[in-house]
Amino acid sequence: MLQSELYARPATRDDAAFLLRLRNDLVTVAASMTREVVDVRAHLLWVSSRIATARAGVGALMVVVGSGFRVGTYRIDPQGADQEVSLTVRPDRRGLGLAGPIIEMAAAHAVRFGPDSVIARVRRDNARSLRAFVGAGFEPACVEGDAVRLEVAAERVIRRACRHCRTGVPHHTNAVGSIGGDDGRSPRWDLHAVDDAGGVGLAECDAGDLWLAWVAAKAAVQR
Repeated sequence: MLQSELYARPATRDDAAFLLRLRNDLVTVAASMTREVVDVRAHLLWVSSRIATARAGVGALMVVVGSGFRVGTYRIDPQGADQEVSLTVRPDRRGLGLAGPIIEMAAAHAVRFGPDSVIARVRRDNARSLRAFVGAGFEPACVEGDAVRLEVAAERVIRRACRHCRTGVPHHTNAVGSIGGDDGRSPRWDLHAVDDAGGVGLAECDAGDLWLAWVAAKAAVQR
């Protein structure tokens, strides 16, 4: 399954049973911080609460879909100036390389809330998840009890979404005093100055909309 085939949608109450199956899968339980099976009634209350807070613009609870069926989930939780991400992969789709793309999808979603960094907490004995987060650009920051806290700067998340940003190609900035224009695009982040056979040309920034969303959300948080 290609990363381009994946997309995420907000979880609904109709996903509650699917979410519970993933959460109470033995591998997921072993990887959780509490290592406890979740009660059905408590789970239903939690799903309803998370859907309500997500609709209010606080965090997110998403279902990841690929090839027409649900392959996993991710969650975003505010943590001060940061946003924390976590994920699960459907048991029969583990080992197919989905964790990395889902982490990158979740991190890109998280920066739209305007954080300084995106963080994750993974059990120290969960080597597979640690490798997946490191592969997605996160770096171990510290140990918190049984967990390793991993972090990635929001700007790095955004740069990973653009082939030009990743290789350090400078942005074309002839309107750096403002973010956003009449057409809703970013005059600061929308274009790159690239070298071609005829000299310096312009190329669209693949992450232009993400830059704009992050800057706007960050400004809103600081107001």
